[in-house]
Amino acid sequence: MGQNASVMGAKSYLRKIFPSESGEVEVVMLDDIDFTQPKIDLRNKGLSKIPQALTDNATVTWLQLGQNRLTSLPPSIGALIELQMLRVCANNLQTLPPEIKFLQKLAILDIGKNRIASICPEIGFLTNLKELNVQCNLLEELPRELAQLTQLNTLNLYINRLTDLPESLSLLRDLEVLDIAHNRISEVSGEVLSCLTKLTSLNMIGNHVASFPKQLGLLTNLSRLDLRCNKLRTLPDELCLLTNLRSLMLRNNQLTHLPDAIGNLVQLTDFRIENNLLTHLPDSIGQMQSVRMFMGFDNRLQALPDSFTNLVSLVECDISDNLLTKLPDNFANLTSLGALFLARNFFTTLPPALASIPGLVDLILMNNQISHISGDVLGTLTSLRKIVLDGNLIVSLPPEIGLLTDLAVLDLPDNSLISLPPEIGNLTNLACLNLSHNNLSKLPTELSRLHNLRRLYLSFNELTDSSLSGLDISKMDQLSELLLGGNDFTVFPELVFQVPGLKNLCLSANNINDIPPTISQLTELNVLLFTNNNLSSVPPEIGTLTNLRELDLSQNNLNDLPDSIGFLEVLEDLDLSGNQLTELPSVFKRLVYLSQLKIAHNRLGNLPKITKNSCWISTEGNDRLRSRRASTSSQFGFDIHHAKRRPATSSTSSSTTSSFSSSSSSSSSSSSSSSSSSGGP
Repeated sequence: MGQNASVMGAKSYLRKIFPSESGEVEVVMLDDIDFTQPKIDLRNKGLSKIPQALTDNATVTWLQLGQNRLTSLPPSIGALIELQMLRVCANNLQTLPPEIKFLQKLAILDIGKNRIASICPEIGFLTNLKELNVQCNLLEELPRELAQLTQLNTLNLYINRLTDLPESLSLLRDLEVLDIAHNRISEVSGEVLSCLTKLTSLNMIGNHVASFPKQLGLLTNLSRLDLRCNKLRTLPDELCLLTNLRSLMLRNNQLTHLPDAIGNLVQLTDFRIENNLLTHLPDSIGQMQSVRMFMGFDNRLQALPDSFTNLVSLVECDISDNLLTKLPDNFANLTSLGALFLARNFFTTLPPALASIPGLVDLILMNNQISHISGDVLGTLTSLRKIVLDGNLIVSLPPEIGLLTDLAVLDLPDNSLISLPPEIGNLTNLACLNLSHNNLSKLPTELSRLHNLRRLYLSFNELTDSSLSGLDISKMDQLSELLLGGNDFTVFPELVFQVPGLKNLCLSANNINDIPPTISQLTELNVLLFTNNNLSSVPPEIGTLTNLRELDLSQNNLNDLPDSIGFLEVLEDLDLSGNQLTELPSVFKRLVYLSQLKIAHNRLGNLPKITKNSCWISTEGNDRLRSRRASTSSQFGFDIHHAKRRPATSSTSSSTTSSFSSSSSSSSSSSSSSSSSSGGP
């Protein structure tokens, strides 16, 4: 009878009304919760207090209370004596009640992401606790009673305010995982460290540690050690005793050298020493034949030791941003190497040591001083799918480029190319070809064979109306982006109409006088960039481009716009600045998705009526408009001052404009990342 009454109590609670912190009334819906079950999940229910029906059920073993609005746990929580797991993360708790001591069967306690500044001493009664998570709180110290949790094997103290390694940890002899990242620790106690010999994972990212005691060498069970973002200047030689280490992360410290015996870490698979002050690597590094990933970028390395070529398991290697001028002679011994990042070094040629690496897929050599590419070297890299060479001094490509038939990305912007070999037509798997910012005045007709091309970037070369003669791109049915800005075209290139499925087209910064009526064939266009030309009018056929989301006609000589622009109903970004417009069509009210309208530096006397209230409008430089601001503000229903606010930089259309107009390779902007991918300019 009592149990039924308890259940009835639970049901009566299902729609109980609580006053919220804001003073509004909130209704907590718990219709789907059976409080008699041993496992209860009340995550993300908007709770500001715990239901009485819950604490009446002494048989609960598993309780989830995360992502609510709890500011405290009631004393009655102590009645849940069978509880084995309690998660109260992501609430607003400031402390734990003393009655927590009665939960002596608890194995997992998660109170992370609260506002707890201290943990009550009663925590010491939870002697069966194996996992304690107090991450993202306000702890400056731990209670001494924590030392009584002798079965604890996982302790998460991530993001608190601890200033040292707490002494209470020294008695946690079974601790295997300790995460104390992002605290304020400047010194590590060797005495405490020497007691944690069962640790397999130690995370101390983001503290202020300048050195480690020699007792680090006692942690021989460690498989993962993460000391990134500290102030380490040296490492103890005893680090080399941790022969079970598989992951060692030392990024963003102040290390000038590594221990000579670092090669003793023969089981290491992930070795990261980037963003330090290293000038050389120890010869013993060649003993690390299990290393699969080596991140050594942003140091001061002038050379790699010959022994580096013994890392036969190496799959990814990033040594960008160093002072390298060559690679060890036997670099081709790295037969497992798939991705090699050498950006921002001082190579003057394609390193001969790269020849014949059998599995190399990604090669990044951007921003070096390469002026010559040896065909004897390039022609051996037949597994390459991506090569990034932007920002060098390359004048020509060898015919052997045509042997790289698996190549999908060829990135060569910001070089000095004056021609392309006809063999480039052999790259039939090419999806992205970036040749922007070179000196090309002619294109080989063999480009027509690149049927899988999706992105072709030719902006800022020396192309003229005759440069494209003989080029047939009609079979490039996957081509979606074509960038021809910054050249010397005087007429709209007819070959554009060979690809009716084109999505993005840039013809900015040319000398084109007209957009032909045949523009109506490009019905799939999402982006059309035509800034800085000599347009005096826009054809009515512009209205057929009903998929346009971004249209840039700025810096031309437009006097008016056709009413058909009102058919561009999905248009989000329209730039008409720097023209001679005196009025805008009334059909602008049909552009219901317009979020950015740039009409600065025209001769407008009135503003158009815009349906979307959140549309950002740039109006500066319209003298006639300035004198009529008071009337236009009320006439068109928006605040002229609000309209001149800077637009959000996160909009898709804004970023698209920036990327196309700059015509520099975004894929190459950050080679020092294993996930870098080639994109457009």
